[in-house]
Amino acid sequence: MSALDYKIQVSPRARHVRLKVTPADGLCVVIPRGFDPNEVPELVREKRAWVERALRRCGGPPPVPDQACLPEVIDLPGVCELWRVTYQPGALRHSLREDAAQACLTIITDRPEQARVFAHLRRWLAGRAAAVLEPEVRRLADIHGFEVGRISVRNQKSRWGSCSSRKNLSLNLKLLFLAPEQLHYVLIHELCHTRVMNHSLNFWEHVAEIEPHYRVINRSMRSAWRLVPAWV
Repeated sequence: MSALDYKIQVSPRARHVRLKVTPADGLCVVIPRGFDPNEVPELVREKRAWVERALRRCGGPPPVPDQACLPEVIDLPGVCELWRVTYQPGALRHSLREDAAQACLTIITDRPEQARVFAHLRRWLAGRAAAVLEPEVRRLADIHGFEVGRISVRNQKSRWGSCSSRKNLSLNLKLLFLAPEQLHYVLIHELCHTRVMNHSLNFWEHVAEIEPHYRVINRSMRSAWRLVPAWV
C-alpha cells in the first residue's frame, strides 16, 4: 500500500493536529507550534480511510504538471473558446502576442523556460477571464434583477467564487475550464449570495428559481478541479 502524499502546515493558532483535504492542495496536516512533525506519518496512517474518502469526494489531489510539456492548445469550454499556442524564438525574452482573430497565442522567447512561460499564460488567462466573465455576470444580473458591486478575477486555490457583504464578487479564472452549465451555475450561485449571504434554505430557493437542476450540477463540482490544467 503506497503512502499518502501530504503537506504540513504549522499554525500558531492551532491547539490540536487537524487534517484537511481540499481539491487544490490535497491532504494538508495542520499542526500547532512545538508539535513533533515525526509523529505526522503515523497520524496519517491512522486516518487513511477517512483521507481516501475525502480525496474521492473532492476528485483527488491535483495532477502533477508534466515538467517537459508546454501547452500547444488552451481549451476554454466554459466560454466555447479554443486557443492555439505556438513558440517562436526571438531576441525578446519571454513576451506573449495574442491574435484574437485566429485565436492564437505566440510565446516569443530565446529560451522556453517552463516556469516563465506558465507565468505568461496565467497572466493572459487572468485578462481573458476578466474580459468575458464580468460582462456575463452583469448580463445575468440584469436579467434576474440582482444588484452587483465590483467584480474581480483571481487565481484562487480552493474557491470558484465568493461574494462580500457589499455585493462585490470575486471569481476564479479557472472557471473558464468548466463546462458551460457549471460556469453558469457558479455565477448564479454567487449572484444569489448578493441577496442571501449564507447557504440556508432561503438561499437554495433563490438558486432553484434560476437553475432548477442545481443539485445535479453541484454534485459535478466535486470533481470539477480535475478539468483545470496543472500549469494553471
